[in-house]
Amino acid sequence: MFKPHLLPLILKTASGDGEAFEQLIISQKNFICYTIRGITNCREDIEDICQEVAIIVFQRIGSLKRPEAFLSWLHTLVVRVSLRLVRARIRLVAFDNDDGLDILYLETDSDCLPAAHIERLELRCTIRTALGRMPETLRIILALYYFRGMRCREIADLLGTTTGAVSVYLSRARDRMRKELPLP
Repeated sequence: MFKPHLLPLILKTASGDGEAFEQLIISQKNFICYTIRGITNCREDIEDICQEVAIIVFQRIGSLKRPEAFLSWLHTLVVRVSLRLVRARIRLVAFDNDDGLDILYLETDSDCLPAAHIERLELRCTIRTALGRMPETLRIILALYYFRGMRCREIADLLGTTTGAVSVYLSRARDRMRKELPLP
């Protein structure tokens, strides 16, 4: 959705105006961070990706043919940079499914919390563990579909694949989650 009040900032940024660039990035910071958080929830990753996105925006906004497409362009840029960083980190470090999960139990005094809250914490840990066991592709598609609210066609366009492939991966991811999660 185009926001007309951004047009002057976009045009000034495209011409090299540093102040306009700063205002533009600040105005979109929540959008950028929310998008990144849908893919990775690591604070360091979010900061790194924000910085990289800002640099790319400043360098490439002049090549944007239609300023009205800025938000769509920005969203695609943020997702691609996020995916690239996540893939690079996954190649470097094996994902440890249990890393950090014990902290949730150590930091909470279960005697002081209502039972429903404890159950939510346990379910959150179970979901995180289940997601951690999934292949990267399934995890990314689940995040884009459920946490970002994207449709299969949008995900396919973003990832450069077919809608059918996204549907198959989404179905596989749901099946894996059903097997991993306890039924009520």
